Amino acid sequence: MGSPHAEPRRTTVRLGSVAALVALLALLLAACSSPANEDAGPDGRPDAADWAVNWDETRDLVPHLDDLGVPPDQAVCERTVADLRTARETLFPTPDELVDTETEAWMEAATSLFFECFQSDIGAETVTEGYGELDRLGSEVDTALEGVS
Repeated sequence: MGSPHAEPRRTTVRLGSVAALVALLALLLAACSSPANEDAGPDGRPDAADWAVNWDETRDLVPHLDDLGVPPDQAVCERTVADLRTARETLFPTPDELVDTETEAWMEAATSLFFECFQSDIGAETVTEGYGELDRLGSEVDTALEGVS
């Protein structure tokens, strides 16, 4: 016969292994049900209609040209850059690779415009051109999105 302490030790080791397995399964379940994956399809991309809501909210972060002021209000520019960087997390992945490309171009142009407006003495003409470019790129995102819907 073995030691009287051998059996309790095996039970403790087994319970520890079971607890580790349960913890691992809980982590896997939490990862699979994270909000970032809720609306994703089988290819890991969100539904176009669901994504469009995030896209509209992101575009709304760009202040109206009249609210920006001439010269541009630095606090508005700083806040817009910060908001756009945060919104980026909700936009990628997009419903389609073409939408990825167009959205990336829009995000880059928007972030650059508002970053530049509080880093230098940007003129009203440059800001107006920047807004025109954002409108054009936004239309390209919309067109690409229509092809997915």
